[in-house]
Amino acid sequence: MYDFFITKSPNLFEIVRHEDVRKNNPMKKLIIAATISLTVSWADAQENDRLAIFDNWSARVSIGIQSFNTSGIPKSRNQVNYEELGKPNESSYRQESRIVGLATEFSFYKELKPNFRLGTSINFFRDDDEYWSESDLTMNVQRILTDSLQSLSIRNLQSYANWGLTAEYDVFFGASRRHKVSFGITSGISINRTPSRTEFDLDTPDGFLASALNEGNEVWYITHTRFNHGFYLMPAITYGLKIKSKQWLHFSLATSTQWHSTSQHAQLLTKVSAGELEQTRYRLNSIQFKIGYSF
Repeated sequence: MYDFFITKSPNLFEIVRHEDVRKNNPMKKLIIAATISLTVSWADAQENDRLAIFDNWSARVSIGIQSFNTSGIPKSRNQVNYEELGKPNESSYRQESRIVGLATEFSFYKELKPNFRLGTSINFFRDDDEYWSESDLTMNVQRILTDSLQSLSIRNLQSYANWGLTAEYDVFFGASRRHKVSFGITSGISINRTPSRTEFDLDTPDGFLASALNEGNEVWYITHTRFNHGFYLMPAITYGLKIKSKQWLHFSLATSTQWHSTSQHAQLLTKVSAGELEQTRYRLNSIQFKIGYSF
């Protein structure tokens, strides 16, 4: 539907459609063009601001091998029993022996200054394939009795997940800036994923050692050992090779020291119960070589 108005000409009154006037209005065209231009510019600015937030962030994925040994973990009752049998071939086993396994790491960094980054990382490693295939808590008494006369059936299936804050500084760049060497240090909590260890004792009438929690006629027995969480410190040296803008290949060598503890748990054999005895501290030392990719 059209709007009409009457305009006076030298000879007659002419009826002009209002829509035609609007169509031919140059000011309106200018306003529309300016509005579109401002809208597009604002949208581009917002998008650039969002992208700029991530310009100084990077992520890194690493995988490699590690070797670790522990000191201070008490012997299991299974190992004590077996060593008392005087079998020289197996008595050389040490639950704190050096073990080689797989290590993985995921990290996020924010560049605060040129060549200096702060971030967070999580690092996983374990001892061997036994961790995924069996746990000594699933062993029944008959199997423990049989195996204890033949071999060490209960071992520490150690596994850890370390999460902490990390700082990294680039100390050297090549002339083309495609090569760099960095020093970093990470510290935080160490989540102990080692399964609890059964403490069945072959030499006792009830199969377990009596604890110090005895009250009256009730006897509390030490049934298993728990591996507790701790904290860790991991310095590292890393070589980086630039492959594209913000994309690097990394080769790192890291050492780790972890502080944990074990605690004996006791219970009444005649009813559902639980108690915890004193803790024993132990330490873990490891070395890791990893290959990583950051973007």
